[in-house]
Amino acid sequence: MSIIIDANGTPKTCLGCDYSLNIFCFLNKLHNILNTTQISADPAETDIIRHFAPASWFCNFPQDLTKYYVVMYYHGAEALLSQQLDDYFATAGVGQDKRDHIYAKITEVNVTSSEMRATVEQQVRISERLSKMLVRIYYYDYVLFGFNLPRFM
Repeated sequence: MSIIIDANGTPKTCLGCDYSLNIFCFLNKLHNILNTTQISADPAETDIIRHFAPASWFCNFPQDLTKYYVVMYYHGAEALLSQQLDDYFATAGVGQDKRDHIYAKITEVNVTSSEMRATVEQQVRISERLSKMLVRIYYYDYVLFGFNLPRFM
């Protein structure tokens, strides 16, 4: 595994796990943080929680789901994502020029094709252990949004 180094020569980390794509380390620490009842005083950890916490954990989200327009995103289906967003914005009365601008921004940067994402996805697909960790964290989101659970579950 390679380690990513910042400009100062220091290994980059997230949740104390180096950027060598050690997904087990990251998911394990994320799982522990999310299952801690104590609110973190560390702003960086709070940001991680806000970003990675399951949607079903937010106050009344399952009850208020009908108030949301949920866009289902699937890797490699940017055209479908763009169409879903365009349909929603058209229904909301957003003008064509603004919708065209949004479409341009969505298709401008395609982070889904990154080498890092592909590596992470491959690790999760071939590791039952990593898949189970993801399901443990996001089980109720799988159920709430109708995603299929991995076959071994």
